[in-house]
Amino acid sequence: MTRVNSFGLVLTLTACSLLPSCSKQMPVLSLDSIPNGIVVKGVTPLSGWAAQNSGIRSVTLYVDAKRAVEATIHLNRPDVIKAYPQFRSGAISGWQARLDAASLPVGLHYLTVQARANDGTYTQQTIDMIVSR
Repeated sequence: MTRVNSFGLVLTLTACSLLPSCSKQMPVLSLDSIPNGIVVKGVTPLSGWAAQNSGIRSVTLYVDAKRAVEATIHLNRPDVIKAYPQFRSGAISGWQARLDAASLPVGLHYLTVQARANDGTYTQQTIDMIVSR
């Protein structure tokens, strides 16, 4: 899915995006605290949730396609299991990370959050991020 907005593109890709015969369930990824066009400076806390029935192996944040930080995963999210009872691991689907933007140049960057499931499937979302001082 591609959505164009005032800041640029928000992209959501999955491991099966280009495979019409793919039958695996893709992870669901939510960026709770990260609106498109977020302005960051210094260390910025980011959070959300990711779920898939095989479980989530990792949530990784990339800035301009370079690995920036590995999120802490399997955090309590009773709201997710209530809203999405089909995800067996929904109760522990939370993730959080602290992104240190101090070393990044001021201006526009692309933040990608990728959730990888235990079965190898993945979902990622890319948003615009503006670094200020």
